[in-house]
Amino acid sequence: MQNRRSSCENGFTVTELLAAIMLLSLGVIFAVSMFDMSMTTASRSKTRTYANLLASEKIESVRSISYDQIAVTYLQQVLGTTATRGNAHYTLAYAVTYVNDPGDDPVSPGVDADPNDYKKVAVTVSWTSPKPAGQVVLETMINKNPVPPASQSGDTAPPTWPTSSPLSGGAQATPTLCNYLQWSPNWATDNQGVVGYLIYRQEGTNGYLLISTVAPSVGYFQDIYYTPGLLYHYYLKAFDAAGLVSVASNAVMMTGLADTVAPSIPTDLVAVPVSSTQVKLTWTASTDNAGVDHYNVFRTKSGSAWQSNPIATATSPIFYDTTATAGTTYLYRLTAVDAAGNESGISEQVSVTTPY
Repeated sequence: MQNRRSSCENGFTVTELLAAIMLLSLGVIFAVSMFDMSMTTASRSKTRTYANLLASEKIESVRSISYDQIAVTYLQQVLGTTATRGNAHYTLAYAVTYVNDPGDDPVSPGVDADPNDYKKVAVTVSWTSPKPAGQVVLETMINKNPVPPASQSGDTAPPTWPTSSPLSGGAQATPTLCNYLQWSPNWATDNQGVVGYLIYRQEGTNGYLLISTVAPSVGYFQDIYYTPGLLYHYYLKAFDAAGLVSVASNAVMMTGLADTVAPSIPTDLVAVPVSSTQVKLTWTASTDNAGVDHYNVFRTKSGSAWQSNPIATATSPIFYDTTATAGTTYLYRLTAVDAAGNESGISEQVSVTTPY
């Protein structure tokens, strides 16, 4: 019987050849996808590394500015608000707050007449490309009453660490999602007094960077700006008013945890008609170990089924529904969502009828 299947000269049928071409195409697509994924991952890592270096550079610049000059507007002018590193564009933001150190009064600890011992400066470096968007936040503190440097004050002895009470810590999910460091308050000693502790962090295989400064009476630090799954090393250095810096403390290492904890359920939901086409919703804010990102607002008409998609989102515990219809009874309920996408349970529902 004559073989009705068309065949190529090499013995493969057309069907077999088409199948081979399809498998080869799928293989090429898979290889390209894996390459693209690896390049995207590398690009994200490089973007964060540049951001860390940029933030560290700005922090070091802040530490050379006098206490009286430090203000957000001045920092914006001197340090800039945008920067480019590699192929990424960064936005820089500055925040300045006051910090009191109750342990800096040796005569009456805890009864410090001046609550503004330090200005704490936070430098936030943000980016939106390559996606996903991210940010790096570093902090430092500037002493209000510095003494002359060692060359003028005669102080040549840097702070020292005692052999006991070493630095310890670990990654924690609750009550705050962070890499947690702990030590004894006023751990380091100095002949003229310790001004503060410098906190250094190493991300992965990158070099150590100064990420924050804390008062000596503080005995802990929460690093909330990290990448889950990466290994981090931390150590402290103490410095005195003359600017002399101790050797590094012992180092601790930990791997940052991913956020898997959902926010608490929103409570005390209240719905009030503002007009025939507008309803005001208020509620008690949810809590979360890493902070609530937004709330999902759900609505349905009385007697109708709930829809799976929210009608809107809100970033604070108040929302105005401006899409209502006059003379209609609505039911509302909420969920809270954090930045990692963890969603709370559903709140209790409330009912409201808009007037005509």
